[in-house]
Amino acid sequence: MMASSKKRIIYLEDDEFTRQMVKSQFENAGFSVDAFSSFDELMKTLEQDKCDIVVTDLHVHGHDPAQLIKSIKMAHTHSLVVLSGVAVEVPGANLVIEKPLSDQGIKAVIQLLPEEEVKVNLSKVLKFACGDQGLLRRYVSTFIENYEKDLLMLKREVSNGNNKEVESLAHKMLSSVSYYDQGSLIELLQKLELYASEMSKKQILDDIQQIEHHSGKLLSGIRKQVWF
Repeated sequence: MMASSKKRIIYLEDDEFTRQMVKSQFENAGFSVDAFSSFDELMKTLEQDKCDIVVTDLHVHGHDPAQLIKSIKMAHTHSLVVLSGVAVEVPGANLVIEKPLSDQGIKAVIQLLPEEEVKVNLSKVLKFACGDQGLLRRYVSTFIENYEKDLLMLKREVSNGNNKEVESLAHKMLSSVSYYDQGSLIELLQKLELYASEMSKKQILDDIQQIEHHSGKLLSGIRKQVWF
């Protein structure tokens, strides 16, 4: 789900079981996570170290929720995610997620991260074009057109439950993407190519959502670099 350079979460939760479970969920999603049971430890870390997102339980023993949020916001200017046992509005929070943390909740957290511009390695395609910039643009234009069509077909076959065709399309897309050294996208397509027949529709749809995200960044990066 995440890029190769891990984003860091600092997490506060005084219940040990919940803390370990949520920490594992975020780590499985590709985050680096430092989890604390103590508010004082959290604040000390925020004063000394940088992070991308702070996640906290709303009700930490011995602390007023409103003051807790206010103190964290004063020490941390980036995104703040609050986990709560019930759906509530929390002034100062960028996102409130009702517990237990779900895949959809994790995706919502990821959306808080700033978009990183993808630097696409065009050297393989440029070599294939013998260094001719005009030919490079034609190759890239053809790739973009065909890839966007294949992505639409891939989504359609998933909706139709045709997992064998999903494997075939993933293989085709993988062959073209391999010229651009996009590790995360390649891994996702390889997974569908090899295992789509064994995966549930929900598992495939989750991967398709990630494929669309990475594909969008790849195509945007290509267009910018070749002045489309």
